[in-house]
Amino acid sequence: MSKCHNMGKSLGTLLLYACCLSLHAADAETSILLFGHSYGQDSTEHLPALLDAVGIKTVRVARFVKANCSLEERYNFFAADTTDGDSYSECAPGSTTWQTVSCTVKQAIDARAWDFVIFQNSLENEGRYETAQPYLNDLVAYVRSRSRELHGREPTICWNLFWPISKLAEDGSNATLTYRLSFYGNSSQKMWEDYVRATRRLMADTGITNIVPTGAAIMNLRASPLNTSAMNEFTCDKYHLSPGAGRYTAACALFEHFIAPKYGVSVLGNPLRLPNLAQPVTDANAETLQRCAVDAVRNPFAHARSGMSMEWFREDESAQGLTGQWMRPAEYAEGAVAVEGANAYAPDVASGGRYVRLTATMRFGEEWTDADYLGDAKAAVRLGSGGRLQLYTSVAGKRTWIDVSGASCETERDYTFSFLLDCTNRTYTAAVTVDGVHCPLCGSTGSVFAFANGDGSPVEKVSFAGLGAVNALRGVYGDRKGRLSIHLR
Repeated sequence: MSKCHNMGKSLGTLLLYACCLSLHAADAETSILLFGHSYGQDSTEHLPALLDAVGIKTVRVARFVKANCSLEERYNFFAADTTDGDSYSECAPGSTTWQTVSCTVKQAIDARAWDFVIFQNSLENEGRYETAQPYLNDLVAYVRSRSRELHGREPTICWNLFWPISKLAEDGSNATLTYRLSFYGNSSQKMWEDYVRATRRLMADTGITNIVPTGAAIMNLRASPLNTSAMNEFTCDKYHLSPGAGRYTAACALFEHFIAPKYGVSVLGNPLRLPNLAQPVTDANAETLQRCAVDAVRNPFAHARSGMSMEWFREDESAQGLTGQWMRPAEYAEGAVAVEGANAYAPDVASGGRYVRLTATMRFGEEWTDADYLGDAKAAVRLGSGGRLQLYTSVAGKRTWIDVSGASCETERDYTFSFLLDCTNRTYTAAVTVDGVHCPLCGSTGSVFAFANGDGSPVEKVSFAGLGAVNALRGVYGDRKGRLSIHLR
């Protein structure tokens, strides 16, 4: 056999081996494609560097970006198979450099089997679900069918629930931002609330449940002690994120959402620092930025400027059975938050003398008159009709709203509510403090909140809901001597 033939056979073997390696690499690759605008660029900009910082070399990140591109405009690009200023760029696995590539929407979908495809709407439309359809459904249908046809599988469809324009833009100094805010009553907070409301409607309508929580991460960051006046709400222009801390936090949310579950590496502790960018990321602030992102992944609908984690922390191992959770169940209205204690106290409550104490500081932006979203909440507070503060409780076996004595309510103002569940006699008391004045329930004598099952045994859950923006929330479970306690961080 000739040397040439042997060389050809060896070369063929090497090529086959290289092909197998390539197929294996493709199988191992995680690929993320985002269709959006500059907020999508803000969200993904530092993700490759976060990956590189922990040695992850098998993730491809790509994005289509056009200024404030709506879903309708995105669909038109797709239908015409053109770009018209729509720019595609990507970071290949192992790279930290974004490369711009000439590519249409259809070409991008055809190119590979994407694991995740993310959509978002324009700033003024993100909170108005009616503007998303039928364009979103048509885009999703194409992506799924084309991926099945060419690659034999469908990507996971995701929605980027991004952050609202800064409240600093409410001053009207920027005509463009004023226009965009005008769809939300010139209120940054209402913009966020409508973003959440529209996203929930989108989830119910489309079945898309993979929510990328960049907005919640930034809301958490804006609620943190880092948000001084110099930070400009972590923007560079009252809406685009600052190159350092702002973009870093959003990218941390993507890392925790997509990367942590697959690779088993949380963004907490990621060593990436960005000391040379505006609003730099340093050793002093990196953990806070990362934690805001982690908390957002746990609760993508974080409504309040709270920045708190969702979990109760066990501070004493002898606190048997004391568990709890900060949650936002779907059955609660947008604007509501709930605290639930599961197995909050032992059945033999008389010997333990344990209690549950909750204190919430709330701010109401509008009246809530519909109680259909309360779910199983044992207590709730709202701004009712006529500007009255009202508590939701059980009176004579029926759940009803009761006016708080002497307390009229104003919007955009803080009110403090305190609740105490005394596990010794299974009673629950409530009061509201307004301007330092302690107001009991109107017309109540004795306990109006009773927590016991039909057979007289104590309930195993205590839940509390507030139909307003909760600025602060504290909770304590413990015994009467204060030895056992679990606190919301």
